[in-house]
Amino acid sequence: MATTTDPANELAAVCKRLSHTDRQAGAMALGSLFGFEGYSTGYYRIISSIMQRADQVEEVVANSHMDPEHKLLAAETLREFKSLFSSTYLNHAWNNGGSSKAASLVQAITFLSPTVRSYVQYPSLDEDEVRAILVEIDEYLRLLRSGSEGELAFVRRSIEDSLHELIFRLTNLGWLGADYTLEGLRQVNDAYHLMARGTFSDDGSSSVMTRLGSLIGGINDRLSTAREWKENAALAIEGYKFVAALSMPVMALTPLLTGPK
Repeated sequence: MATTTDPANELAAVCKRLSHTDRQAGAMALGSLFGFEGYSTGYYRIISSIMQRADQVEEVVANSHMDPEHKLLAAETLREFKSLFSSTYLNHAWNNGGSSKAASLVQAITFLSPTVRSYVQYPSLDEDEVRAILVEIDEYLRLLRSGSEGELAFVRRSIEDSLHELIFRLTNLGWLGADYTLEGLRQVNDAYHLMARGTFSDDGSSSVMTRLGSLIGGINDRLSTAREWKENAALAIEGYKFVAALSMPVMALTPLLTGPK
């Protein structure tokens, strides 16, 4: 069963990862750490995701019960964290400041976790859970690609795009917790509901729908503490239909993190 984490706890974990020593320039060192070349698309996607996490923590703290003085200290800590991704550290050897700066921020950011968790928390998947979900997704994609084309072809493509996005999140952002996984799962869930609507005729997609429903249900069971994604499922159905009409065949519904790596 998934354990629970929060954005501040995740940022502290990020700092621990960034505190490794490396003689390369910061951008190259972080690229190696994340499994991408420095300044590549995947590199920027992960950096952007981390920065979004920092923004989320900052917003939660600013609107929390914390007293004004501690809010100011927290804001300064988060500014220092974001500076790790500035030219000051990225253009110079990571050993010459970046790694030590990251290490110095671990404790201060960890202290924000109890406050942040009282407002925001979500599951954290372990490696076995991520691996099992990836196998299930791969099996479903094989079924999806073997299906016939028809009226629901654009919905099939939207599901495939959403699943590739979910794969990227699970593979490269799993250590950030399940919030990104849930966001990707929302896209898949929305596409499933669009396919299930009676607006379209049946083109032999019943097995595809059944398997997708099972896939979504199985992932949701693994994220047993996360229920809020189901409540938002209906909101984007009409949006999917509208975007599909404008942008087939690619359903680029997430402005920051779209498509497979």
